[in-house]
Amino acid sequence: MSFIDLFKQKFKFVGIDIGGSSAKFIELKERSGGYNVVQLGTCALPKDVVQNNTISQPSVVADALRSAGADFDPKVYRGVFAVPAPSVFTKRHKVNQTNIKELADTIQFEAASLIPHSINAVRLDFHVLGEAGKNQLEILVVAVKNDVIDRFVETVTVTGIEPGICDVEYFAVQNAFEANYPEYFEKTVALVEIGSKYSAVNLINKGQSLFCGDVNIGGDYITQSLTDVFGMSEEEAEKLKQMEMVGDERLREAALDILAKNVEHVASELHRQLTFFCSAADTGVDCVVLSGGAAHTRGLLEAFSERSEVETFIIDPFRNVTYKEKASLKAPAAYSVSVGLALRSFGDKVYD
Repeated sequence: MSFIDLFKQKFKFVGIDIGGSSAKFIELKERSGGYNVVQLGTCALPKDVVQNNTISQPSVVADALRSAGADFDPKVYRGVFAVPAPSVFTKRHKVNQTNIKELADTIQFEAASLIPHSINAVRLDFHVLGEAGKNQLEILVVAVKNDVIDRFVETVTVTGIEPGICDVEYFAVQNAFEANYPEYFEKTVALVEIGSKYSAVNLINKGQSLFCGDVNIGGDYITQSLTDVFGMSEEEAEKLKQMEMVGDERLREAALDILAKNVEHVASELHRQLTFFCSAADTGVDCVVLSGGAAHTRGLLEAFSERSEVETFIIDPFRNVTYKEKASLKAPAAYSVSVGLALRSFGDKVYD
């Protein structure tokens, strides 16, 4: 599922994921039965370069990406980026059946009553979910404010690559999941992308998004609790979260106790919101899939599994994607968005 296609020409695409604490880029090449990683890079970002889900310092992000190896010939490559979940407004809507051109005109006309922003202040797109009764279609309307997209476009451009496709975080994770777990196509799956500052939930079934919502809690909640109580650095806190051993024995045991309590809080809050989203979508789920770097936090999978009472696991975005250096990745699920974005170059149809 896409949001906005900015160019129609055929180029090589590179997925660029700009998050609250890091940025990543991936290029993939299709092979029989899956994909190969052509190149991959990641870099940490200073705290203040992404504020309120908007890039405040595009040049700093661009410099960080270039330092991580992002060097692409603009004559050959186009960048695929995703806007953050909290910046996206989605709405299911029913319209009369018609052709694509007339459908687009209808949505443009009716959007003013569907979205909480001025129609001139947003970019609109839609996805047909299926038939909804006699001569009607159910669609998913997606809107993002212009200034959010413009900052991402500026960042990608300053990096030295032309922006090609703007996607949405929810749908990028969905792309990565569906490419790596085709056996779950018939099941209703809750994709829970746990970012540094927030989490994004997407309920999917048979390739369709049933409901999208974001939760105002992420991995930083746990990190901050460790730095506040023990005065340890964020780097030390992150190591502890990822099950690396730090500090002396007594400090480690005390920190693990605080970690466990905060993990329980995060799992409880995410499960509470997931239950609400399922109720809003009038659906249950067959399994829950955790994504994002924070999904690897010590004890989080187990805490969430106890509450969900359905199959729960951490996504492996490299399950059908061959990466020779996969073993060196400390948190593979952190690459779900970038893998999903890179997959946009395969089998896409680009409309006017």
